[in-house]
Amino acid sequence: MSVALRALRGLAARLRDTLFRGEAERRMDEEFRFHIEMETEKNIRKGHDPVEARRRALVAFGGTERYREEARERRRLPLIEDVWRDIRHAGRALRRTPGVTLVAVPTLALAIGATTVLFSFADALLLRPLPVRDPGRLVGIYHVSSKDPRNPGSFSYPDFLDIRDAERSAGLRQVAVYAGMEVQLGDAPGVVQVEGAIVSGSYFSVLGVRPLLGRTFLPEEDRTPGARPVVILSEALWASRFSADPSLVGGQITLDGRPFTVVGVVPRSTPSPDIHADPQLWVPVMMHEVVLPYLRAEGLDLLGSRSTQWFGVIGRLGPGMTFGRVRSALDVLSRREAEEYPQIDGAWSIAMAPLGGTRTGAPGTSNLPRLTALMAVVVGMVLLLACANVANLLLARAVVRRHEMAVRAALGAGRARLARQTLTEALLLAAVGGAGGILLAAWGTSVLPSLGLASGLPGLHVGLDGRVLGVALLTTFAVGLACGVVPSLRASTADAARGGTGSPPTWSGGRARFPLHQSLVAFQVAVSLVLLIGAGLALRTLWNLYAIPLGFDTTNLRVAEVHPTSFVDPGFPEFDSPSAPSAGEWSRVVESVRTLPGVRGAALASIAPFSSRSMANDFFREGEEGSRERFNVAMNVVSGGYFGTMGIGLVAGRTFTAADVPGGLLVAVVNEALASRIWPGGSAVGKRIWMRDFHSPDGPGIPIEVVGVVSNGRYYRTWRNAGERPFAFLPLSQHPERTMLLHVRGAASGIPTAAELRRAVTSADPTLTIVSMASVTQARAQAVTLQRTSAKLLTLFGMLAGLIAVIGIYGVVSFTVSRRSREIGVRMALGSRPRDVRQRVVAGSALPILVGAAVGWLVALALSMHLSGLLYGVSPRDPTTFAVVGAALVAVGLLASLVPARRASRVDPLTVLRAE
Repeated sequence: MSVALRALRGLAARLRDTLFRGEAERRMDEEFRFHIEMETEKNIRKGHDPVEARRRALVAFGGTERYREEARERRRLPLIEDVWRDIRHAGRALRRTPGVTLVAVPTLALAIGATTVLFSFADALLLRPLPVRDPGRLVGIYHVSSKDPRNPGSFSYPDFLDIRDAERSAGLRQVAVYAGMEVQLGDAPGVVQVEGAIVSGSYFSVLGVRPLLGRTFLPEEDRTPGARPVVILSEALWASRFSADPSLVGGQITLDGRPFTVVGVVPRSTPSPDIHADPQLWVPVMMHEVVLPYLRAEGLDLLGSRSTQWFGVIGRLGPGMTFGRVRSALDVLSRREAEEYPQIDGAWSIAMAPLGGTRTGAPGTSNLPRLTALMAVVVGMVLLLACANVANLLLARAVVRRHEMAVRAALGAGRARLARQTLTEALLLAAVGGAGGILLAAWGTSVLPSLGLASGLPGLHVGLDGRVLGVALLTTFAVGLACGVVPSLRASTADAARGGTGSPPTWSGGRARFPLHQSLVAFQVAVSLVLLIGAGLALRTLWNLYAIPLGFDTTNLRVAEVHPTSFVDPGFPEFDSPSAPSAGEWSRVVESVRTLPGVRGAALASIAPFSSRSMANDFFREGEEGSRERFNVAMNVVSGGYFGTMGIGLVAGRTFTAADVPGGLLVAVVNEALASRIWPGGSAVGKRIWMRDFHSPDGPGIPIEVVGVVSNGRYYRTWRNAGERPFAFLPLSQHPERTMLLHVRGAASGIPTAAELRRAVTSADPTLTIVSMASVTQARAQAVTLQRTSAKLLTLFGMLAGLIAVIGIYGVVSFTVSRRSREIGVRMALGSRPRDVRQRVVAGSALPILVGAAVGWLVALALSMHLSGLLYGVSPRDPTTFAVVGAALVAVGLLASLVPARRASRVDPLTVLRAE
């Protein structure tokens, strides 16, 4: 047997005997008993009686206790036994001081729980690799405008074909294309709307995802438009909608009224390159005219037109290729396309970003990295604050226990032993707090969407896993060290070992005018003031955002999405594409809804307020079509009564009437921003503008007469200068749409439910149904998600930080009062009044509070500029916020010190002096 193996076996035996000490003691007793009995039998055979024989055996053995101690010493693991002894003693010590435990454990639990939730979010967003094969080789390819390089755009399908043709020379192994969609699954009346995607045949191969059942798309399914109606389902949809029936593969389901063959099921973990999407099914790009039929109705050629930029592109790096080499090759392709198609691609370039290690690799994808960084700073401050608070409590506790430490030192405990015991108590506190923090984190990750942090991120799956729990444990250990190092060093000092014979600092001065515990109080005040100032700025921003005049009324306003239930168009039997309902059919729907009780107004529109959807086109003035000077204008197709339902004021002219019929003169209502931009200083009513024709982009355009001007409004998610955006409204009667958004204004008593609205729509037209319904107030809240979430986080953690700081101030002042009870008694015996004692106590606590407030103001001034991108209507260095928040925190801190000050003023000098 090798030496290493013998050592391992010996270590294992020692560990077994340490963990199961009772069993080891029983084995030792049996061994000693066996030897004594053998010696006794030997003496009996020599002629001694049993009693004498046993006595002689015991004398010969020499006493068992010495051998027991030697055996225990040989088999023990001193470090483990000492640590276990320290832990048990620490538990008893913490039970004897429940006040410290009840304050420290919740404080640490909140801080560690917040840190764990933050890391789980950051890990899912920024750190965790995608669950695909070789994620480091996966890249996203983006179209970037030279005018706005931070916001990437999409590609047209011909652009994708160019990239695919050049993939080998560019160093890409394979590329794929994808685009989001919403499709209706099932047959009436059980139709549900499902999020999906149209993808090229190579999509799953590029991602590196293998099917759970069946197969992925074949090359021939990616060639001929409309020829192969096949679909791949996600495991989640397969389980929830089809009860995880394996026989579904090879069977058919109905999508938008057309049968599709299910060819495969992919795992639940299949990611989307777009973090804002979470598709549940995928169909080939060649089937786009079935699932996106309205594109053809709008004159958009999805596969042939370079101006229809609809798709995202992903790729996988070829063997041995680096990110930089592929990007250089794509730059060459970008320049070539700009030369060949200057009208379309001249202002665009191709960019690339890794997808495998981050969900925000694309430039300008979202503001989530900024919000995550803000969270990291905030949670880090709270964690430091919690450590300072607990360290302060342990410092006070160490002073109270100075007599205990002196006794331990007198019995032979060294300074290292005293320090280890105090550090063990801090680590035990942190462990209990960490366990509570993990439970809080499990709850926090489940409610994260309700805080708005993960709003609009259905593809982001946040939860506790091994990585997150590992970070939580490391955080717990680090917090325990941070809380315990200073108190353990203080507990092991010579003064503590002597029983604290050194003179404590007094109000009149001395050698410790600003001791360590007061420095920690100043630190807590500074950190909490920084967080509270940030919370004040964020709350003022949120107030300003909600105070912005919208130009319409959001009270009791709901929006319902109305879709056709039938998708058969006799005019195009080869595609079974739908036709848009007529103006009369849409009018009957509106009238049916208006008859419902509680409905004050109803109208239809293609765009809802604060929606992520948008419509825009190019317009130009009458007489200037030759110059082709264009104005990009946002649009909305609306029915009659829309402006009255929304509460949008009419400035000049009229709104839409029954005279605006198909085939007649096309009309529009514009907002004041568009009217003043195209006709500055003049009236827009009666003027004519031209709208770009999708069927003939280079033609003269479509003439439209302006019949009315309405007030400006903020219709989209953007809130910076959104009210001045040029906007044009077109009548639904002249621009029929296949799907519309029903805007319903309810009375104060309430608004009809979705089921009541659905019955009203279906009774007016059985081919239409409501698939979703939302409140405009909720949509407005989502429009300021970043600012709202920032305000929530900063307010929550600012209040938590302030509470921790107040608890710290109270604890330190209480500790100071208890330590100076003799001085207080002497002062009161010499004639000091209770009011004088209270003033001295409060004045003594004012110094660290004011110092911390001054430092916090300076730090907040330096850091607040980083919040400028999140603020609206308030300066990052707003003097009102700084003054009010600072004064409030100082006042609360002084009030916290007043409670122990009142207790100090009630000290009986005779009792104190008699005790001394």
